[in-house]
Amino acid sequence: STEILWKYALLTYLALLPNVAGYLSYVDCPDLLTFLFVAAVILTYGLCYMLPVFLPLLALDWILGYEARARGRPPTRLRSEWIVWSAAALLATALQLLLYLDRQVYLTFDLHLNNGFIWNVLKTEGGLQSMGASDSTYFTVALVALGFLALQAGLLAALLLYQPLRAFLGRASSRRALLAATVLFALGAFFERATYAYSSAQNNSAVLSAAPAFPLYLPFTA
Repeated sequence: STEILWKYALLTYLALLPNVAGYLSYVDCPDLLTFLFVAAVILTYGLCYMLPVFLPLLALDWILGYEARARGRPPTRLRSEWIVWSAAALLATALQLLLYLDRQVYLTFDLHLNNGFIWNVLKTEGGLQSMGASDSTYFTVALVALGFLALQAGLLAALLLYQPLRAFLGRASSRRALLAATVLFALGAFFERATYAYSSAQNNSAVLSAAPAFPLYLPFTA
């Protein structure tokens, strides 16, 4: 199940990128440097957003199979595979929905969900109504959530049922491919960090104003 989980993580990353790229609607890219900076943020932070989801899943997969491995026999399918795969689909759906909701909040308040003001509004009785939420809002969110669930469950089903897809992802997740992806991620992260530091020193307002549009962005200055 660990192999399937890694391949599912790759599919989820590809499915998550359009969601993260949705923040482009709130960013102005007047020059090439800003565009490359934003592209690097989307590619690298898209992966970072997935870490709190898939790292616990890998730990869960190991825990569920520990007892069976200790006895020298493979874990049962129900215990070690379907539990992990179901959790993966649900958590990936939650991540997709969270990013979607964050974009809607940012559109209205120019703030992200992790902002203290937003949390206070959400915790206050009638807070959602004060943000303009109505029955139609809840219905829309429910439909979006079902859409994301269908997407993530569909990706998992395709991975389990379509052997050519598993074979292709097996080649895409080979050691050489993973090494190349790691190098590209490191280069992208370095470029994004260096660009922000340079822009901060040069007071490049285009880059500096683009960065806060992405949730949990951590500025880096020289």
